[in-house]
Amino acid sequence: MSIKFVTTRFYSQIRTQVCAFSGFKIPVAKGRKYVRLDLKSFTFINKKSLMQFLRKTNPRKVFWTAIYRQLNKKGQQNELVEKKKTRRVIKVNRGYAGISAEEIAKRKQTQSSEVLAKKRNAAIKEIKEKKAENAAKKEAARKEAKANGKKATNTYKKSNAKLPKAGHANFNSR
Repeated sequence: MSIKFVTTRFYSQIRTQVCAFSGFKIPVAKGRKYVRLDLKSFTFINKKSLMQFLRKTNPRKVFWTAIYRQLNKKGQQNELVEKKKTRRVIKVNRGYAGISAEEIAKRKQTQSSEVLAKKRNAAIKEIKEKKAENAAKKEAARKEAKANGKKATNTYKKSNAKLPKAGHANFNSR
């Protein structure tokens, strides 16, 4: 069985290719191309990588290939370069007009707690007033009903009349 090697010059090509075995970039107008019987083609940077490929050598075990170097973390710049330190913004409270920052914080805290207490008390008062009004209305309604001799009824009644649906054909006729 004879193997035919095709050496080509990639003049028509603009971009570089990658070697099928070593993973190195092949410059324009360099390299070798190997075409198998199933018409699958492979490009190689030199005869050395072509022959290794034909021997079915695993490129992960050959120390000079790019694949081996990536897997075993050889010659990476990341080892030398440390991560950039990020600056954290720290909020600093400073005093002004002769008042220290601690005094300002205390004043804000006491002032805010006083304001919150006032708001809370006002809300509670409103709720109590509404409850008292509702209770007074209910009592008045009960007394009226007793005076008239009827049971206190619910003031809200459900209407049995059906309303037309929006988008219905006879909406305007009703």
